[in-house]
Amino acid sequence: MRAKIYQAHNLYGKCWAVKISDKPLFFECFEDAHRYMSKTLKRMYKEASAFSMARTVSANMLNLAEKDLVRKLCRNKCKGITPKQFGYLKGIHERQQREW
Repeated sequence: MRAKIYQAHNLYGKCWAVKISDKPLFFECFEDAHRYMSKTLKRMYKEASAFSMARTVSANMLNLAEKDLVRKLCRNKCKGITPKQFGYLKGIHERQQREW
């Protein structure tokens, strides 16, 4: 998860560019560029930590609804996970850590 913010020149003059995963995006002001970069990095970190938790959950200790949630999240590597799903998954993970 590397990201950088730099000042660039384009057809319309000076602007700010945010480069995350080899795709630069351009913004007029620094605050907008910084806000976008921090929001994207936060989302990427949550997805990575949720995928790590989902992989370590033991499926034989879950009920049917929990198994279904973990299976769906692992299938697409937790892309687009909602805060409610993240909290539910974190609760499952913490419960299993206490039981072991």
